Amino acid sequence: MKLFQKPELAIISINALIFLSCNILTSIGLPSITEHLALSFSFIVLLHHPWTLLSFMFTHVSVGHVFWNMILFYMNLRFFYTFFKPTDIWKIYIYSGLAGACTVLALGFFTSGYVIGASASVLGMMAMITVFSPDYPVHLWGLIELRYKYFFGLVFVLSTLIDLNQNAAGKLTHVGGAAFGFIYAYYLKKGFPKLFKPKTVFRVIHNTGEDRMNALLDKISKNGYASLSKRERDELQQLSKK
Repeated sequence: MKLFQKPELAIISINALIFLSCNILTSIGLPSITEHLALSFSFIVLLHHPWTLLSFMFTHVSVGHVFWNMILFYMNLRFFYTFFKPTDIWKIYIYSGLAGACTVLALGFFTSGYVIGASASVLGMMAMITVFSPDYPVHLWGLIELRYKYFFGLVFVLSTLIDLNQNAAGKLTHVGGAAFGFIYAYYLKKGFPKLFKPKTVFRVIHNTGEDRMNALLDKISKNGYASLSKRERDELQQLSKK
């Protein structure tokens, strides 16, 4: 199926399908399925619903929540695919979401309630882009140009730090997802310790200068970002802007 050949389409479709299912079932008087998909802060509930470690990051119940998460996810794909293969989006989406879940569960501040949403996954993806290309130009509505690091900072502040006392648990997942993205991207650039070096070789698919970009990214994957000369770093920066 073409849907699963395009991971970004699959992710958006799953989010949309779960959102519609949750709301349609509730609107016609049937029991809500949200509690069976949301991540509970109770470890007893979590033991009985282990799949919620994954399902929560695809679940939304409000239009605004799913709309803005999917808009941010979609608009950042072009930047993400500058450095990574399309299939890598699944890994980053899920790992960032799990990091967000682990953060809120490990801190143990909350003993009841639940959390849903893709925000941790989206912020993890954006954090990785920030590490790899902090000065990538972002044009907002065709009027304002921001460097990517400032764009990420703006999104993080608006989604996480403002009204922190509202949905504090959900916002802790944002912190965990973003932290994972920063740490993982940092070690991709620097080079992982030998035992933990990922098998995946990250390749650019959609850029002009594809072969040269792939060669530079292969070098980063094998030896770390520090192995690039200043000329190669400048070249990588220029290629990433095309």
